[in-house]
Amino acid sequence: MNRRLVSLAALVALAALLAAWSAGGAAGASGGATFTYASQNSIVTDFDPATSYSNEIIAMNNIYEQLTRYDSATKTVKPLLATSWKRSATGTTWTFTLRKGVKFHTGRPLTSQAAKAAIERTIKLKGGPAYIWDAVKTIATPTPLTLVFHLKYAAPLDIISSSAYAAYIYDTKASGSQNLVRWFGAAHDAGTGPYVVGTWKKGQQDELQLNAFKGYWGGWSGKHYTSALFEFVPQPTTQSQLLQSGEVTYSQRLTPQLFAADKSNPQLASEQRPSFASQRLGLFGSSRSPPHSSAQRARTA
Repeated sequence: MNRRLVSLAALVALAALLAAWSAGGAAGASGGATFTYASQNSIVTDFDPATSYSNEIIAMNNIYEQLTRYDSATKTVKPLLATSWKRSATGTTWTFTLRKGVKFHTGRPLTSQAAKAAIERTIKLKGGPAYIWDAVKTIATPTPLTLVFHLKYAAPLDIISSSAYAAYIYDTKASGSQNLVRWFGAAHDAGTGPYVVGTWKKGQQDELQLNAFKGYWGGWSGKHYTSALFEFVPQPTTQSQLLQSGEVTYSQRLTPQLFAADKSNPQLASEQRPSFASQRLGLFGSSRSPPHSSAQRARTA
């Protein structure tokens, strides 16, 4: 399975883990270059990466990236926008080395100054889960690719910086002279991830579409989904019908009865994953290899 497909499917597992979905999910082949995700809930409540703290995580983690990424399969922290990091003996100073050649969707380069500005804005706004940065006293940028955190007390900043909320690195200069909060609110984005916001139709079934960011630092060699469509489908029965017909790739939540029926479909393959809250069971289209968040998880964007 190619890396970009892994990204979207691995994100499904990550979102299930963090949002604590309470029922099984299912997936079928979309039959094209678009990954179609059926959600029982409206997708977007907040486009601002500093304050986002709800359903939009399933899309935001394809748009934005963090300094590190926690691999739940190996229970280790892995590089993402930071290629390496070290901590002081006391655990109160952390030094991160940023990846070279990364660009924001705005075209500006990722630098330590840009990363510092994003984190400091998130801390200043005090929205959503900004409390994850409470240990941070100051941030220094001794070189364009070196980010140094001085903490008030020892904290596992490598894990903190992998958070799926409030740890996004984004371009704080994206809006130019416009108010950045309002600019994000108009469905703009300023991340480094493999996808950008294409269209947002609030309240409609085809609510949000993401399109591939051609300048993505991870590259696009091989076959990948070129877009992701997040559909608002509140009725489980409708989700199941769309899944069975191949019109959606993944169904977020089904009733036990519908889940059992879909699981018996030979065109669908099942996979069970552990969660902090409970066990989740997902069904994935057998026409594409079942996605995993293991060694190739590096694109859980």
